[in-house]
Amino acid sequence: MINIFVKLNLNKISLIYKYTSLIFSALFLIFNIINYFTGNTNIQVSTIIIGLLITTTLVPLFFLFLLYIGWKTETLRLKKLFKTKPLDKLENFGFKTTLIDDDNKTVPTLQTKGIIINDFKILIGLISNDSKRISFKTFIEKTEISEEQYNKLQENKISFYETTISKIFDIKDIESMDEKQLLNALHEYISIIKMEKIIPA
Repeated sequence: MINIFVKLNLNKISLIYKYTSLIFSALFLIFNIINYFTGNTNIQVSTIIIGLLITTTLVPLFFLFLLYIGWKTETLRLKKLFKTKPLDKLENFGFKTTLIDDDNKTVPTLQTKGIIINDFKILIGLISNDSKRISFKTFIEKTEISEEQYNKLQENKISFYETTISKIFDIKDIESMDEKQLLNALHEYISIIKMEKIIPA
């Protein structure tokens, strides 16, 4: 599975490694400079070299390892989710494998399933710290809505942010649907969005 992580996130891995290395190395050097000018003149060159080796190799690798564990956990959750009905039949109704967070430079890219309905691209996503619900996330043009519009969306279990909007489903409700019912629910979701004059990104 790690080869998929690297393939999807190669540029991000390089960027994150570089920045974590620079940040922790700079902090280490600043700490030692402060120590030196506050009277600790017993700092050894070998200590500096070892410290820099740690901050430029082990620390970034440990940070990337933590990112990989988080990515693997979410990937396994999605795979398990897509084995449950009706989500195991989504390809029959126009869903395709796609990427989520591909444009985010610091969040690892995940593979998920998505569909386009009336120009709105919908991606299936997980909700942090909530294993009983999933989101159908849609990217929209940056916009502001009234309190009345916001309350209407909330009543329909739709979460609004400036550039994204998500329909939240309880997994048990999803499992009680067949494929057509789920697709109808998504069409209804998009209809509500369009009635509020929200524009797809």
